[in-house]
Amino acid sequence: MIDLKKYKSLLIQDDTGTVVDTASWNIYTQSIPFQIIPDVKDYATNDWSDEDGEEVYIPVKPVYKAYDLTIQFVFVGDEYTDANDNISGFFDFIRYGILSIYDEYTKIGRRDIYYKSYSPKSFYRRDGEADIVEFSITFRVCDPITNITLEREE
Repeated sequence: MIDLKKYKSLLIQDDTGTVVDTASWNIYTQSIPFQIIPDVKDYATNDWSDEDGEEVYIPVKPVYKAYDLTIQFVFVGDEYTDANDNISGFFDFIRYGILSIYDEYTKIGRRDIYYKSYSPKSFYRRDGEADIVEFSITFRVCDPITNITLEREE
C-alpha cells in the first residue's frame, strides 16, 4: 500500500465560503510549488535615443505579477474504488469561480485563484491493495502577495 504519510491534503474554499479538505475525495498533494517571492511587474521606462542607458520609474509600492501554480495530486483508494467519481467530484468543486487554497503543512495559502487546466499522469491498480491515480491541476494565482489561512469546517 502507498504510504499516505508522505502526502498531505489541501484545504480549498469556493466563492460561497465552503471549505473542503481534498482528503474527502481521497485526493492528496504530492507537490505544491508556492511562489513565496513573486516576480515584480515590469517598471515603466524611457529609453531615450540620444542618452545612455534608460530612465526607469520605480514606484513607492511595487506591483507583482500573477502566476500559474501547478499542483501534483494523487488519488488513493481501495482496489476498484471509483476514482473517476472522486476526481470528477473534486473537479466539480474547483472548476467554477474564484477559490482560496491553504496548505496546512507549509502554512501557505493563496486567495483569488481559479482553475486553469488538468493533466493526467498515471493510473495504477495494485491487486488486492489500492487504486492510485496521479494528475496535476494548474491554477492561476491572481493575488501573489496575500498569504491566507483556512480553517477546517466541523
